[in-house]
Amino acid sequence: MTQTPPLNPTEKNVNRVVLLGATGMLGSDLAVALKEHFSPQCVFTPSHADFELGDEAGGTEYLQRIAPKYIVNAAAFANVDKAEIERDAAFMANVSGPEWLARYSDGAGAKFIHFSTDQVFDGKKAAPYGEADFPNPLNYYAETKYLGEQTVLKYPTPVVMRVQWLYGRTRDRFTPLKNKTEFSAFGDQFGAPTWTEALCRWVMPVMLGETQGIFHMVHDDYASWADIFRFVVETTGWKVKVNETKTADAKLPAQRPNFSVLSNAKLKRFLGVESLGSYKAPLKKFLLG
Repeated sequence: MTQTPPLNPTEKNVNRVVLLGATGMLGSDLAVALKEHFSPQCVFTPSHADFELGDEAGGTEYLQRIAPKYIVNAAAFANVDKAEIERDAAFMANVSGPEWLARYSDGAGAKFIHFSTDQVFDGKKAAPYGEADFPNPLNYYAETKYLGEQTVLKYPTPVVMRVQWLYGRTRDRFTPLKNKTEFSAFGDQFGAPTWTEALCRWVMPVMLGETQGIFHMVHDDYASWADIFRFVVETTGWKVKVNETKTADAKLPAQRPNFSVLSNAKLKRFLGVESLGSYKAPLKKFLLG
C-alpha cells in the first residue's frame, strides 16, 4: 500500500475530505463538487493502490494520516447481475468495508457519508417509498446494500443517501441510442433517472448539515424506462424506435423491483424547498449540452 505523506500537524482548521470511489460515475462528479466547495488540497481521492476497502489496517493507517473531517464512500460493488455470482466481493465492498469505515469515523469524530440504492425495496408498494418503509431486497446486490445500511447506521452520526438510476459522463445510458434504429426498454420498471452532476447539488448541503440517517435523493416525478427513452428520442430528434419489453422476458440473473420509486419529501423539508424538479430538465441538459 502506498504511504500517504504525513500532513502538517499545525493545520488544525482545515476541513479535509477523503472520497472513496473517486474515479467512478458518481465519485468523479463528487470530486469536482468537493474541490469547488473546499480546496483541491483538502480533498483526498485515493486510488486502489493507496486504499483498499478489504484492507482495514492499511485503510485505517491512511485515514489516520489524513485525519479527515468527512469520509465519503462512493465506492461499491454495483454490478447487480454479477453480484449473484461474485458474492464474497459484493459483500466485502457493500457490507464489510462500509462497516469498518463507519466504525472508524465514529471513533475519529469524522462524518461518514454512504450511498445506497432504491433496490433495497421489493417494488410491491403502490406509492413512492419513504425512508421509514421497511426494505425487502429481491437480489443479492440489494441484500448487501441493505446490510451495509444496517451496519453503518449502528453508529449515531452517518448519513445514508439512497439514489436511483444514476447516469453521468462515465456511464452514459442514453447517447448510444443515436446509432440505433430500434431499442427495447422495460415498460414495467418505474423510477427516475438521476444525473450525478445534479445529484451533487443535493449531496453537499446534506453532507455539511447537522443531520444523520437516511435520505432519498431523487426528483419529484418518475416514469418507466420505456417512457424515459421515448423522452430522450423526442428531445434529441434521433431516429430510434423504442419498443417496450417486460422485465421477466429478459431473464436477467438478478430479479429487479418493478416499482422502486422513492419519496423525496424528507430531503425537500431539509433543504427548505417545495420541489426538486422533474428528471426531464437535467436529462435534457445532459443530452443537449
